[in-house]
Amino acid sequence: MTIDFTKYEDKYLNLFRAGTTEDPYVIRTDLIKIVNNLAILVEYPNNFYHVTIPGFTEVYINAGEELTEPEPYTFICDYLSRRLIFNSQHNGEMISATYQGMGVILTYACTVALSNSTEEVPITLQDIIDTSAKSITFHTTSPTSSDGNDGDIWFVYQE
Repeated sequence: MTIDFTKYEDKYLNLFRAGTTEDPYVIRTDLIKIVNNLAILVEYPNNFYHVTIPGFTEVYINAGEELTEPEPYTFICDYLSRRLIFNSQHNGEMISATYQGMGVILTYACTVALSNSTEEVPITLQDIIDTSAKSITFHTTSPTSSDGNDGDIWFVYQE
């Protein structure tokens, strides 16, 4: 599927599947590193199918329930933000998460700003890319820890 992004005037783009036989959700397996107790899925997961991770058990929380650090070898999935929350002992580990991907929301890098406590002009993600990226490459697979060099930015897409 080829998309001409130049025809869109919005600051973000919703690319979601309908979940029908004509436009089904896609089974995905993402290889993700846990950093600061978090792993972020590539797509929004279908909460009826759930996320599965070998060696881990999903802990379900009720809406409005206080979010606490899960026990070791358990995780919490925030289906509205694509976040998987783990116990801190798993930081640095790579996990393989399988789920039904419903789609993504894309936004322009110039609209994402870092928050700071000063009155300065905010720094955008686009500013960071422009000033720090040594190379920007596009791939169909997620990078491993041995791929690329410092300063490389990888964009991963699904064909």
